[in-house]
Amino acid sequence: MKISVLMSVRNGSQFLPNSIKDIESNVLENDEILIVNDGSSDRTGELLANWASDNSQVRIITTEALGFANALNLGIKEASNNWIARFDVDDRYPLNRLSAQRSLISEDVAAIFCDYEFWSESGQSLGVIPGAINASATAVSLISSQRTPHPGVIFNKVSVIDSGGYKEQDFPAEDISLWLRMAKTGSLITAPQVLVNYRLSQSSMSGSNRNLGLGKTEKLIKEIGINLKSISDCLNNWREMFTEYDTEALGSERKLLFYRDLRESLKYQKNVTSQAREINSIGRSLLIEMKSYSALYGLFTEKALRKKYRRS
Repeated sequence: MKISVLMSVRNGSQFLPNSIKDIESNVLENDEILIVNDGSSDRTGELLANWASDNSQVRIITTEALGFANALNLGIKEASNNWIARFDVDDRYPLNRLSAQRSLISEDVAAIFCDYEFWSESGQSLGVIPGAINASATAVSLISSQRTPHPGVIFNKVSVIDSGGYKEQDFPAEDISLWLRMAKTGSLITAPQVLVNYRLSQSSMSGSNRNLGLGKTEKLIKEIGINLKSISDCLNNWREMFTEYDTEALGSERKLLFYRDLRESLKYQKNVTSQAREINSIGRSLLIEMKSYSALYGLFTEKALRKKYRRS
């Protein structure tokens, strides 16, 4: 299955050398590398031109500051392949990123996410956020806006376009808006591996960015909604999902976050008495398994980390 790598960049010259290495180490011979240079004023254009002259897979589209959502929509429209992998210029990616996700492509899948690790500007690891794996659990995990990393997704071009693409007015939660809409018509799944090293900057940690993002996400969840069928599927099949988590790394953390996401979903539903009872059953099962309330530490650590280091 051929893939188009898509990256929008503005003034990213300091990160491009590493980004080029990561992308080239991931693509196969027939893949496409599509870069939108969105109004850069530094050496980004020069570095991209040199890259394209050295690598025939690279195609550069130069624009005049369209903005992130519009630049990505343009890239999606211009992509030659139906499967598109997002990369961000300031993040780092392991050698197996695309191979791990490529192996999960199927006709019923609209998008494939992954686990990811936070890194500070100084290169310090700040922890891993594990994904939900299962399609229903991944759809429900959108409630937290934390477990579906934008720079780590590969998605189906047709599914994205049919869902309306990125919407500029949904900034800085334009990715969550798209995932919520895509979850209504296709399956969102997660590769249970750390495939993105997610770089945090001082500007991305600002309170204004964090509050704006949280407020916009809550508004979008109310407007678009979490897929109710996915919630029902999680409540009906959580034991089987937990058995799957037991076979993966960070299984306990995935269970706790699954429970947290389901509890959070109650805020956006009506007539939830029966759902609340089943969610409480999940909580009791976790307490028995973990043997102590202190096992919830990982859940609250993850929540605190994300609150402190939210990146727009």
